[in-house]
Amino acid sequence: MKNELSALNKLVGKYLRRDYRDHRRYIIEKHLGSSGSLKRANNELRLYKTWIEGLRMSDEEAPQCLLEEDLNVAEIQPIQETEIIREIKRLKPNKSPGPDGIANEALKIACTILTTPLTILFNKILDTSITPKEWSESNIILLYKKGDPKDVSNYRPISLLPTLYKLFSSIIEKRISPTLDSFQPIEQAGFRRGYSTVDHIHTVELLMEKYQEHQSVH
Repeated sequence: MKNELSALNKLVGKYLRRDYRDHRRYIIEKHLGSSGSLKRANNELRLYKTWIEGLRMSDEEAPQCLLEEDLNVAEIQPIQETEIIREIKRLKPNKSPGPDGIANEALKIACTILTTPLTILFNKILDTSITPKEWSESNIILLYKKGDPKDVSNYRPISLLPTLYKLFSSIIEKRISPTLDSFQPIEQAGFRRGYSTVDHIHTVELLMEKYQEHQSVH
């Protein structure tokens, strides 16, 4: 049943991507044929919605919708051994391994031996877009928080993922983070390097103070 569901999920995803690609092509060709405007096609295909209807933004401030053609302009570069060595060095010790049973310490010790075969494996995954099925498995354990130890609600479940999967994911994350961050609006301060929601809170507090001063004067 698990294999059948996996195969069905891949098939559904394949047809969804195909239908969405055909839909995008139709919208773009429709607007290019009628008005020659790619911007109108972009507006129709946008996946976001203005926070408050009626607000207007300048063209420089408006977020741009990425077209599939834009994403494919730059060819995906093969993973280099230096990337793998860098991420292996960043692995933290004393972490519980996942189903693969590979500890971070083992990767660090065998780094020079494993770098080349891991490079071959990771690049094969990039070429085929297929990950090992073992990477979809995890070990779920319960961490005690507080209260009655016999009450299951006082435990927090966490998933221990395969170590090699986390290593591969960290490399991909380092590659795509700059691009994803560049399309974030400046108003998005949470969970971003170099930004803080404290700045926004401070700004709101200043606005409230100015408003109160203005009201007291009048």
